[in-house]
Amino acid sequence: MQETRLTNPYRRLGNLFLALVMSLSAGIIFTGCAGDTTNEGGDPDPSSTSNGDDFEFNVDLPERTLSDDELQTANKVRIHQLGDVQHINFVTATDNQSTIMGFLTHQYLYNLDPKTYEYVPVLVKERATISEGEDGKVRMVFEIRPEAKWDNGRSITAEDVIFSLKIIFSPDIETVDRLKPYLDYIEDIEVDASNPKKFTVVCKRPYMSAETSISNNLLIVPDYVYDPQNILDNYSLKDLLDEEKNKELQNDANLKEFAKFFNSDEFKFEKISGSGPYEFVKWDTNERLVLKKKENWWGDAVHGNDPDHPWFQAYPDEVIYTTITDLTTAVVALRGQSIDAMQAVPNKQFVEELKLDNDFLGKYDMDAPPLFAYDYIGINTRDPRLTDVKVRKAMAHAMNVKQVVKTELYGLGQQMVNIIHPLFKNRFNSDIKPYAYNLQQAKTLLEEAGWTDSDGNGILDKEIDGELEELSFKIYVNNGNDRRKSSAIIFKDGLSKIGVEIDIRILEWATFLDKIHKKDFDLYVGGWAASPVESDPAQIWHSKSYADGSNYVGFGSPESDALIDKLRETVDNETRFGMYKELQKMIHDEVPYIFLVVQRNRVAASRKYDNVYGTGLRQGFHPNGFNAVSSITQD
Repeated sequence: MQETRLTNPYRRLGNLFLALVMSLSAGIIFTGCAGDTTNEGGDPDPSSTSNGDDFEFNVDLPERTLSDDELQTANKVRIHQLGDVQHINFVTATDNQSTIMGFLTHQYLYNLDPKTYEYVPVLVKERATISEGEDGKVRMVFEIRPEAKWDNGRSITAEDVIFSLKIIFSPDIETVDRLKPYLDYIEDIEVDASNPKKFTVVCKRPYMSAETSISNNLLIVPDYVYDPQNILDNYSLKDLLDEEKNKELQNDANLKEFAKFFNSDEFKFEKISGSGPYEFVKWDTNERLVLKKKENWWGDAVHGNDPDHPWFQAYPDEVIYTTITDLTTAVVALRGQSIDAMQAVPNKQFVEELKLDNDFLGKYDMDAPPLFAYDYIGINTRDPRLTDVKVRKAMAHAMNVKQVVKTELYGLGQQMVNIIHPLFKNRFNSDIKPYAYNLQQAKTLLEEAGWTDSDGNGILDKEIDGELEELSFKIYVNNGNDRRKSSAIIFKDGLSKIGVEIDIRILEWATFLDKIHKKDFDLYVGGWAASPVESDPAQIWHSKSYADGSNYVGFGSPESDALIDKLRETVDNETRFGMYKELQKMIHDEVPYIFLVVQRNRVAASRKYDNVYGTGLRQGFHPNGFNAVSSITQD
């Protein structure tokens, strides 16, 4: 059999993030709703070592020998996923895996460059032109690329942006309330009379992230697929965006008919339609989901003129997401070359086994890019047993986070302190210290809160509203995540020593999400995947987000809500960053979360592809750019 030698496609990437951070330049500065942003608000400080950004992950790769059979499979990419997507209506799906997959099938106006972490135009020709009018309102002018077309050949225009925004503000659309805080600053969209691809976004009030919020939170979808009866044509965007007029439309029969259609199983499990490079082929539940490259995709023309643009690269003919719910089993599949790329490789295997295995390194590259994500224990603060902050603080003192760092991360992470990644020093409140593991202090707090073991069964109890309640809780963990399971075990062990009983329940991903969204939990081990740019805290931390947003734990007070509202409308960086620090102090004092760890990703990708690199964005690599090896270089 003929064999060919391949040079390493992405060597020396261990310190990639530091180099990228140092190359970032200041972002747009302007007044009004779009705000004053620096590095799009992210501004990671390369001098910080608080998250180990001086960390280097170096692997000396042996030469790779590729057979003809192996090269012939390089037109497909098989990517591991821990669990199925929630569903395939990526407008309403809320899980991280759906977001990742949506990048392949749909497009935003902008997206983040996975190498530089800067926003780059995708559906639009260039970044918005921003000005303040005589009426004092800020206007942002965008223009859709001339090449942009839907799968039926129809041009993508400003009306498609309007339609997509109408969906978010239509009554009864599932889960979209989580997006409204990012878009409710918009008053209207005006279409250029002479150019249907050109439009102006009019802002009703200042908003810190106005330009990037509409550009990177609004998935653009076609009305001919998602509203074939043209129901939304009968309602103006301005009325739907107006809070009072929207209330009047809540029981509108036609809008309810549209919502029923849009929320239907057809779009959740059978059909995807977007302007991205890949189309849906099939979904075998708990096995695989298959996407294939579209023939004559409009973006290929853009790629021809701009081959380095990451979101117009679409080299694989097929992208296959393979579900393996156990990470150890997934590593076995990786070793056996039945999957081509994997993130979140278990730390122990990544550091102590794969990195030292020359046979594996002959087949796969490895990298440890930063993760803008963290684990936490969510506490149902509206449970009568957990409303007293002393109980929540006691739980925080009973959690040995340093043990998780030592035994689970193997040097690839650290303890998380609060809601801001420690790399972002301009917004990170360094005065806040994590709750130390201290069982005696935990016991004292519970005693102060009135919890005793009145019946001698080893579990603390207390009378609440005339009923004897015990400190006995269920904690939910999603299946397949050994790190979070270990965190729950360590948590249980600490609490058992102070009279608190914990029952660990491992749930399938979909069941886990359903429990959390319905607030049907005592405690859970969760995680937030974010991006390296400044995010709006309202979705997770404003009390308005308890009903339909992502404030699952019920955090919030008039004071914290007022601070968040003010923060969102503050365009001066220094002032706004100070408000972030105030919010962190409020969250720390109230303990709605027990913050666990922030870590580095652990990525492996087959060496049968060129243009492979680690990234701090979700997934840890950019599969669109995986280019089958076409020319092999002798080392």
